Amino acid sequence: MSSPQQDKRPDLIMAAYQAAFAVALVAGILAAAVAAVLATKLAGTQQYRASESPEIIASRQQVHSQPGDAQLRQRYRDLDLKARREYFVRMRQARLGGYLLAALGGLCIAAAVAAGALAWKVRPAGPMPEVRAEKRTAGRRARLAVGGFAAALMAVGIVAALRYRDVFTSPPTGRQQSQEAGASKPAYPSAEEVTANWPRFRGPGGRGVSAYANVPTTWNGQTGQGILWRSSIPLPGQNSPIVWSNRVFLTGADRAKREVFCYDADTGSLLWRREVRNVPGGPSEVPAVSEEAGLAAPTAATDGRRVYAIFANGDLAAFSFDGGGVWARNLGLPKSMYGYASSLAVYYDRVAKPGASGLGAPLVLIQYDQGYEEDGLSELLAIEGATGRTAWRTRRPVASSWATPVVADTPGGPQVITCATPWVMAHDPSDGKEIWRAKCLDGEVAPSPIYAGGLVFAVTPDVSVSAIRPDGRGDVTSTHIAWRADEGAPDIASPASDGKTLLLLATQGLLTCYDAASGKKLYEHQFDGLFRSSPTFAGNRVYVMDEKGVTYVISAGGSFNLLATAEVGEKSNCSPAFADGRIYIRGEENLYCIANKAD
Repeated sequence: MSSPQQDKRPDLIMAAYQAAFAVALVAGILAAAVAAVLATKLAGTQQYRASESPEIIASRQQVHSQPGDAQLRQRYRDLDLKARREYFVRMRQARLGGYLLAALGGLCIAAAVAAGALAWKVRPAGPMPEVRAEKRTAGRRARLAVGGFAAALMAVGIVAALRYRDVFTSPPTGRQQSQEAGASKPAYPSAEEVTANWPRFRGPGGRGVSAYANVPTTWNGQTGQGILWRSSIPLPGQNSPIVWSNRVFLTGADRAKREVFCYDADTGSLLWRREVRNVPGGPSEVPAVSEEAGLAAPTAATDGRRVYAIFANGDLAAFSFDGGGVWARNLGLPKSMYGYASSLAVYYDRVAKPGASGLGAPLVLIQYDQGYEEDGLSELLAIEGATGRTAWRTRRPVASSWATPVVADTPGGPQVITCATPWVMAHDPSDGKEIWRAKCLDGEVAPSPIYAGGLVFAVTPDVSVSAIRPDGRGDVTSTHIAWRADEGAPDIASPASDGKTLLLLATQGLLTCYDAASGKKLYEHQFDGLFRSSPTFAGNRVYVMDEKGVTYVISAGGSFNLLATAEVGEKSNCSPAFADGRIYIRGEENLYCIANKAD
């Protein structure tokens, strides 16, 4: 006699079979629905990438026909921003839809397999084996069909999730490239905008000169005096802050991730942080770097519409101001003894026509020096800001360097000035062709050049500073070096000049002042402490900051006069950014905004 438990066993199996079958059916229906929605989203995304709406096209044509109309320009920018935001929303939805589709497909397969296994246990017994065999074959085919369908949906979901796992893809090509470049043409900043902001390492032109004299002279991070806000920085980095309007940008990295940070300049709130990952062509290994350099030494740059960042592994990325990924690419793992540290610069390629508003198309300039002079690995690149495509690249017969290029607006036209052993070199920023070179460098060059008072100033670390006239052609070593001085040359900090005096700040704290035109030494002063931050002119004052975060404010001019001392109470090796009435300082762990009381 069977027990009650044995009598109930077929019912339980039947219930389990029905539940598994129902789950497989529902998961399959949901997967099909998600697949249909995902296909619609992806089609819309591809349509946006390949073309533009008639409204945007018409708006752009109006801007071109009436370049001086600020309202038309703003309307176009609003339409373009709305379209780009929709594009990135579709990308994120596609990624999430892919994950969901893969999960539903997997659930459908698992439930179908379980239902198939249970079906054998609930099949009725009968005397006709050929009927049972036929049913077995039909059941097997049905399960294979369901499983194949679910597997196909899961594969589509996985592919979609992987394809759209980031907003970053390879730089666009062909028609898509020209469309995206054309879409941003009216959105170039004016020369006044560039000067009014702090868009790169050491500000406009990389000279270490603030457009504002109304910046604070006293503050205290311990008591909060003069500190408008302080915000934590999620990841370490030796790069300096850059500022455009109400946005402050930094980068950070460790061995696990690389990120770009955007802060509200008024409140200090972290508006967004974006990881740079899965970059096409990026290396799998993390480069070996010195502790002083780290994995995020280069300072970012911005054209006021996008922010550009580069890291020690060669990853280069562009983001919109609302945090949307624009493009990313890898330049190859740099061969550098201490780690890659050259910061980015921006040149505006085509000057606007008379009566038009704004500069030309932005090119991101990258000094990618590596290896030794004889290796032939070093190069200077210009990358289109809108597309990520290489505009030009020029090989350089130099060794590794850690200096940042500057664009000098000389009477003969703009020049990209670079420093690396053994040459100071000038290139045409429109095509990269070499203009002149001077052989006056040696050692491991970290200080960046500057252009002030009609001269290019370049430093051989711990040895000398050279002043070069930029109107030569070819090798100008014996003809265009205006003067050279052998005292006070820094090894890390870059020089600063207001066109009248030249300041050199050595790591050990020796500040040396020269007459910029003649090279006559005006004074020297020995500070206590170590200095890796570069000095900055602001009106008739100069700001120098030591590694403990103590800032010394001195008079600009030919004699030393200490005006004030201030501190944030946190170590810093970065150069401050200056804005209207404010100074932004990156400490080891926090970003500080220092403001006048009336701010």
